[in-house]
Amino acid sequence: MKKANKTFLFLNLTLGLLILLAYDVFHFFPTTYEEARLWLGEKALGADSIVVKVKEPSTDQNTEFSIFKKYNIWFVSGKEEDGRAHYFADLEKIQSLLDGMAVIRKFGKTAKIMSDSEFRKDGRSFRLILKEQNKEIADLELGDCSYTKSECLIRHLNTKLAYSVSTDIVSRTGEGGLDFFLTTKPFSFLSIGDLESFVYKKKDQVILSFRKKNNIWFSEYPISKAKLSNSKIDNLLLRVVSLSGLSAATESSLSQFKLKDTNTGESLSLVRREAGSEKEYSLTDRGSLNGTGRVLQFSPNGQYVIMPFYVWDYWQNFDIRQLEE
Repeated sequence: MKKANKTFLFLNLTLGLLILLAYDVFHFFPTTYEEARLWLGEKALGADSIVVKVKEPSTDQNTEFSIFKKYNIWFVSGKEEDGRAHYFADLEKIQSLLDGMAVIRKFGKTAKIMSDSEFRKDGRSFRLILKEQNKEIADLELGDCSYTKSECLIRHLNTKLAYSVSTDIVSRTGEGGLDFFLTTKPFSFLSIGDLESFVYKKKDQVILSFRKKNNIWFSEYPISKAKLSNSKIDNLLLRVVSLSGLSAATESSLSQFKLKDTNTGESLSLVRREAGSEKEYSLTDRGSLNGTGRVLQFSPNGQYVIMPFYVWDYWQNFDIRQLEE
């Protein structure tokens, strides 16, 4: 009798399991992309390092750069033979990339074995490596995207099983270009409350200069012992740290364009105190680019921002005048 009861119980359990599998109550076998499990999820949002590797089939040229967070600021760095210059990165574009990686799902029904030529028809090898505290989160290959780029192919490195994911992940990488991740807002990481001084020059001649002493701004040029209106200074500095360009470039990529020698010799610099010492950040006009805007060199990192003429001129012709009223 006991044996019969055990057999009956076993049959019931087996039947119950078959019913669960048949109806997929717990979504073990998702039928839509939205039901599939997240590929990386929250792990992607925790990444503090991104490596992009692209190999062109026609020239056999390799492009490699890394994006990393240091002191809570994101930087972009090229390969070692390029001097590994650390450029300030665009936080919004990096966040967009990580957000895109966090929502991709592994939907088995669209997955299929693909040759390299099927996976990416242009023949490029495109790798994206995510890490957190030097621990690898994922090493993925990016394939072709649909015409609208609403779906892209993706797979683990050194595998042939490709998944179709609902995101424009390739666009979020700027097609693997380093310049794409350079910031167009050079002073965006600065807080006006931390600034110690401001200097605006034209052809090496100081036009305006002021410095903070005991949290009060004083003019250094034109020479004056009078206190300046802190609110007006803050408005001017807020405009400056908010300056935003159309695009950004390194010196090597900028050399592809011919600059018109129409630079005004203008420059502005901001100084803040870091680790007990003063550090200067500056923008210097280097000319104009095809009528697009001013080409401004950002130091000390040596990157460039193409700033619309009206943006570069506005703070001088409006905000500086506000100080005089």
